[in-house]
Amino acid sequence: MLNSLALQAIVAGRQADALPHVEHYLKVNPWNVRMHRHLSRLLAGLGREQEAIDAARRAIELDPSHPESYRWLAELCARAGQAEESRRNEAIYQRFLR
Repeated sequence: MLNSLALQAIVAGRQADALPHVEHYLKVNPWNVRMHRHLSRLLAGLGREQEAIDAARRAIELDPSHPESYRWLAELCARAGQAEESRRNEAIYQRFLR
């Protein structure tokens, strides 16, 4: 049910409404990689860049085989002025494309 509430709010574009549902869901199921990705995007949309970076890092820890997670983390790091980490994650993303 928490998953459904979170996803409905995300699809409806209600970031602030979705956030508590996603956070609660992740307390119950911290292994859901997709929900960590959603959390990262929600936090970024709310201007909470460092928390978004942390959530993106967690998604990669749980599933290092998802190329778009690296690209997203690279983008977040670039926005936050973390140029070295941005470059490193963009390079990993580019290796997936080869």
